[in-house]
Amino acid sequence: MKERINKLARGIVDMISPELKMSKDRFEGTLSAGEISKFDMVLTSENGVQLKGLIYSDNPKVTVLKSAFGGVRTRIFLSVDARGLESRKKLEGKLTVVSNAGELEIPYVFYLKSRAGDEEAALDSAADFRRLFEEDEEHAIRVFDTDDFRHAFFMQDSRTRAIYDGLRHGKNKRIAVIEFLKALHEAPELSGHNPEFTDTAVMAKAAAGSLTEDAGEGQNNIKVAADLKNAALVEALADQYIKEERVDREAFRVYSKAISNGSRITRLYEYYLYALPEEYTDPLPREVYLYFAFENSIDDKVKLPLFYNVLLNFSADTDIYQRFERKIQEYAIDELLHSRINDRLALIYDRMIFAEMVDEHIAEVLPAILYACKIRTEDRRVTSVVVKYQELDKEEIFRLRDGAQYVPLYFDNAVILFQDSFGNRLMDIAYEKTRVMHKPELEERCFTVYPEHPMLKLAYAREIAKNGIKNERELLAIEEAASTAGISPLYRSWLYTVILRYYEGLNGNGKDELNEPDIAFLKTIPSENLTDMDQRALVRALIRTKQYALAFHDMILHDIRDLDRKYLERLLGYMVLNKTQEDAGVLTLFCMDLFNSGSKNADVLQYLLENYNGSSREMLQVLKRGTQLTLDIASMAERLLAQMLFSRSDEGMDYVYERYSELPKHSELLVRAYVTRKCAEYFIYGKGIEEKFFGKLFRDIHAVNIKDRVPVIHLLALTKHMSLEKSLTPEETMELREIMDVLLRKKLIFAYTKKLSKFITLPDYVMDRYYIEYTGDGKAKPELKVRVLPDDKEFHPQEFTRVYLDTFVCPMVLFSGERAEYEIYLGESKKPVKTGVLEAGEARNNRGDTYDILNDMSDKLSGTNDNELKNAMLRYVRNESVIDELFAGKGSRNA
Repeated sequence: MKERINKLARGIVDMISPELKMSKDRFEGTLSAGEISKFDMVLTSENGVQLKGLIYSDNPKVTVLKSAFGGVRTRIFLSVDARGLESRKKLEGKLTVVSNAGELEIPYVFYLKSRAGDEEAALDSAADFRRLFEEDEEHAIRVFDTDDFRHAFFMQDSRTRAIYDGLRHGKNKRIAVIEFLKALHEAPELSGHNPEFTDTAVMAKAAAGSLTEDAGEGQNNIKVAADLKNAALVEALADQYIKEERVDREAFRVYSKAISNGSRITRLYEYYLYALPEEYTDPLPREVYLYFAFENSIDDKVKLPLFYNVLLNFSADTDIYQRFERKIQEYAIDELLHSRINDRLALIYDRMIFAEMVDEHIAEVLPAILYACKIRTEDRRVTSVVVKYQELDKEEIFRLRDGAQYVPLYFDNAVILFQDSFGNRLMDIAYEKTRVMHKPELEERCFTVYPEHPMLKLAYAREIAKNGIKNERELLAIEEAASTAGISPLYRSWLYTVILRYYEGLNGNGKDELNEPDIAFLKTIPSENLTDMDQRALVRALIRTKQYALAFHDMILHDIRDLDRKYLERLLGYMVLNKTQEDAGVLTLFCMDLFNSGSKNADVLQYLLENYNGSSREMLQVLKRGTQLTLDIASMAERLLAQMLFSRSDEGMDYVYERYSELPKHSELLVRAYVTRKCAEYFIYGKGIEEKFFGKLFRDIHAVNIKDRVPVIHLLALTKHMSLEKSLTPEETMELREIMDVLLRKKLIFAYTKKLSKFITLPDYVMDRYYIEYTGDGKAKPELKVRVLPDDKEFHPQEFTRVYLDTFVCPMVLFSGERAEYEIYLGESKKPVKTGVLEAGEARNNRGDTYDILNDMSDKLSGTNDNELKNAMLRYVRNESVIDELFAGKGSRNA
């Protein structure tokens, strides 16, 4: 750029500029969100003239690895950073090339696909995945078992994700896929044998065999029961069974009969309770109650069936109840602290645990009891129940006992799965779920005493999130829940959404301030995991809380370019005033966004005036608005004028020059370069120039005493302009004589030169000729063909002399009545680029020279006055004799 301006300032005009050709007219491609991709393009100068220039991007996500380029052939490398653009569909904009071949824009559009593979990205619904499975099971299973599967569109639902996470841990992936589709109500059509289900079928048969064996045992028990009328036999059997430690149903019948017979066998009452069936609800023999009521130490295995039976059959005002109340209460607390639960314990807790008893230790374990549900299934294939909360990353596995287990279920939306002994996960299992306790007052007491309980805190946060945050206390609860380890990514993102909505609501109510803890939390929200809408909400909140650096970082990361004007003005106004360390080039792009929105923020506009570089058109818009607001435009005016001179941009250049020339300080080098450019436009390219320009040009030339020091193009432009004037001042006439002395000495004679004879005297060799003139583009030398009528019938080549740069001139002598027709050709073209006619005029110089006399004789030949012709011929003879005598005499004197 500097080289070209220096040349212009010295009056050197480059007629030939590079002819730029691009290997592609646009950048286009598909990117994976979250990755950085590279693209390239080749710029070539087709005419061999070296290219020089700069490339500007309109987006910080799209960068040219080396913005300056040069050479006949150069490769541009483009880096596109798609990190942080997971929620976007495409990235489009333009690159601006500013070069000595001119200015142009290269559009780009990059389509973004999910971080998932192509297959996963195409799965918009569960139905799509079902079709994929039906078409190619093995491929669908491989897709299912990849981490990228989570990024499929339909997998962004928290329940669907929880089902997937639970099933994916199963051993057999085919079973997992089928169960997954069934759970989403997209059961696939299965053809042929399904060997994967053989394991569970074998288990079902085994369970059936077990039932048959139980039936055989039952028949034996009938035989034993028939002999229980014999007291001696009952006594013997009871004693034997105790020694064998039998606690089955047959033993219970024997123990019951022995007690009713008044037996005093050692440990009879203990084994009676050991063998007591769970479903037994009738009162026990009174002697059993009394026996244990007086015992200071009751066997642990006895406590549960005994205490349960007491509470089931006696009210609080009975003597039996009162005898056992303290013991039952102590037992309840002890079992509670060990987090044990079943149907019988549930009754004990319900009757014996009161809100005032709940301290921090109890409150830590009681919620698991309060939210416990009994999961029961008759399907003997499964051995464990799996609980997967949508809100949590982890899962919980509980071993089934006799097809049942007590499982704490804090949330109704928990996903329940089953696992068989082979490790397969199943969902299509019939089961019953029964909550064993429901004590709202105890739940409330637990949260009051021990608010740090993780699941109660999460439950509280869930309720708030469902209804929206109402106050600072609820905000704190949601913030703490979102900060808790183990929260699932989808649910954490939802909590962030709820928080950001609350922040937005505060702003809508005119409250623009958050307290320090809230601001500290706000700064920790990872924008990468938010939706496009939430990312903008986060940026707005960061700006409102004056976290400008973080806000700007997120705007760059997620390519947020359409933020509301008031937020942009606040953010960018701060950043430009505080001279942040951000890359000025990136900051100016966002400042241009604000500028294009119509903002008249003076601070941002001043920053653009000092720092923005782009297309001349955009820079001109900034300059004009800066001028309107009377800002300091010096830097922009200088940069823009230099760029326009370098890239040969025309639009608005006069405006830029006028603003620049009005500045107290400006570069004379740029001014001279501009003047040269305008002179070239006028003289070479025939563009119209405002009259005031020539007034300045005249003054500049007039100020130089030695005209040879003035660039020739300046002299040519001024004299050509003068040739069109009707009159000149004496000062202008004198200046014209001095200029023409220089031009004639340099043999710079053009078609317009003769017109200057109305102001000054020109030599005969100028006035005696007519001029054919052509200005080319430097690509090829023109060829001139001429015929002079009436004598010539055919066109013949004529010498065409390069007089100045690519301006060619052919002077011709035409006598009165002659007419010269000409054609100008370029290269191999058969068609002329220019045609024209020159005709000898009627005007005479009346100088009496040979040319005048010959023209006069030519006129008289066609007339009827022979005397006039004779006189003209005599003048010609006398004139020639004088010339001969002068030259002959001169020759004799030399001799």
